[in-house]
Amino acid sequence: MKGRGGWGRIVCFMLVFAIIAGLAPISLAEKIPDPEGVEYDANGYLTVDNQGSLEKKIKEAKDLGVEVTLREVKEAPVHVRDAEANGLMNKLADHNTEEIAKLDKAIEEQIKHNAAYEGALKDSITDAG
Repeated sequence: MKGRGGWGRIVCFMLVFAIIAGLAPISLAEKIPDPEGVEYDANGYLTVDNQGSLEKKIKEAKDLGVEVTLREVKEAPVHVRDAEANGLMNKLADHNTEEIAKLDKAIEEQIKHNAAYEGALKDSITDAG
């Protein structure tokens, strides 16, 4: 009987150790620093410097009455630490610059149309009065 109690204690100790070890917060993952020049938000999406400018232009255009269609551009996922990430950031920044230029033209045209409409409206009111 003495031999059985010894094994029971060993098995019990192993079970308790396994439970405690499973609950202990163990971090074996190595923290790898982010590469220089690559920025991303809390969700892991790449961010570019002119993203805010593009969003402001979209709002300005919509406020003037320009119909702006937004669509999600599907790109293959790129891990932030990949060498491709810097190239993708440059591609996004260039795309945003092109879209800002298109919005600037649309805004300019809309301002002209709004002014012409306002003038025609004033003329019709003075002619009627």
